[in-house]
Amino acid sequence: MRRRETPSAPFEIARVRLVGFHNFVDETVAIGSDGHRGHLFLLGDNGSGKTTILDAIHLVLTGASEVELNAAARFGGRRDSGRSLAGVVLRFEPSRGVAYAGGATAYAAIELVDAAREERLCLGVGLQATTLDAQVTKWGFVHRGSLESVPLTLDEERGTRATTREELRGALGKGELFARMTDYRSRLAERLFGGETAYEEACRLWG
Repeated sequence: MRRRETPSAPFEIARVRLVGFHNFVDETVAIGSDGHRGHLFLLGDNGSGKTTILDAIHLVLTGASEVELNAAARFGGRRDSGRSLAGVVLRFEPSRGVAYAGGATAYAAIELVDAAREERLCLGVGLQATTLDAQVTKWGFVHRGSLESVPLTLDEERGTRATTREELRGALGKGELFARMTDYRSRLAERLFGGETAYEEACRLWG
């Protein structure tokens, strides 16, 4: 039985890494607080990926539970701009169709920093989709360390590809990779919030 953990001092989001996530091939976005503790500012042109980054953060923190992708489009009056998880992984665009017709794997990961304790914690969700209509396979990981210590991609002769769930499990170990999202969410609740009640309240707030 795992020991109940007491959450440490508040973590701050330091970086976000997206691999094969919508229009991000493999990008790491640094998010500095610059004295604005507790606030997140994203500036960029329309279509630059601001909403996609927010979707990714929401996805990771809630374990892909009831996440409305591209919700910001509703505030602009557009009703046909919603996204699905399968569409994000397969890079679906209404005008172009599916970019990865043979199926694909994607990752959204965030690096949290506890500056007081000099601790870094990485959380992430992996997604695998075959078609737009098929159910998306999901898994999560919680790793103590930096983003660089989580092998989300592998270099091969034909280029770089996303790591499979089994490959990531082999690299991180069973204790850090969760094939069931309920187990992943329970780990987040325990590690960051000290229990399910506070975590569920936070998820409702984010929603």
